[in-house]
Amino acid sequence: MIRCEEQPEPKQSSDYVYEAMSKRRSNDYYGAIADLAEAIRLNPNNNAAYHMRGDVKQGLNDYYGAMDDYTESIRLRPGNWPAYHARGLLKYDLNDYSGAIADYNEVIKINSLAPTAYYNRGLAKKEQGFTYGTSYCSDFKTACNLGLENGCEYYYKQCQ
Repeated sequence: MIRCEEQPEPKQSSDYVYEAMSKRRSNDYYGAIADLAEAIRLNPNNNAAYHMRGDVKQGLNDYYGAMDDYTESIRLRPGNWPAYHARGLLKYDLNDYSGAIADYNEVIKINSLAPTAYYNRGLAKKEQGFTYGTSYCSDFKTACNLGLENGCEYYYKQCQ
């Protein structure tokens, strides 16, 4: 009698993304990047894999690699406001305030109820040299009105 051993199903791109999530939670960042690279190899259109790999790279201080991955995630899914937001945060950290503002504008265009986008845009405008009483105060006020406590604190301290 010949026994047929059941072969496991080949892993899908999404399987590697889930494994990368687990590795990221356990601080195995390089393992997560390897899994995400495999997920992308299997499905070059997996925008979630690009976004997550951008997050991991940013955590490893590979800022330009992270920027590339966020940009690819946005290219694959233009309405992906979390990727715009992540890229905006990264641009802010790199002192690219105009670029950060542009990304936060995209977030707000896609999701006008994202209070952190208003708050972060206000911070970038303030860093860029907008003066007191200009639009950065309206961004903090909108963030506050949308329920973001930091927006309220900043608005009442800086804009009243």
